[in-house]
Amino acid sequence: MSRKSKQPTTTPFDRLRNRFQAHVASPISQKNQSCRVDRLDSDNDDDWGRMLDDLRETEGVTVQADAAGVDIDWRKAPIEE
Repeated sequence: MSRKSKQPTTTPFDRLRNRFQAHVASPISQKNQSCRVDRLDSDNDDDWGRMLDDLRETEGVTVQADAAGVDIDWRKAPIEE
């Protein structure tokens, strides 16, 4: 008798979070300390709003959203002497 292992269920929010993480982790984004994530037609309104809220609550992160997507910036402010 074979047992099927249960695959963890990936929610639409998980997929959205993974997409954001991939953009942020890309070498170009890391170099620039910023990235753009475009909104897809398949993105759920509630999930998108939750993601933006989570980002806005993150210290040191600037979020500029428009209807087409979001610009995320985590550049450190220059140190004033």
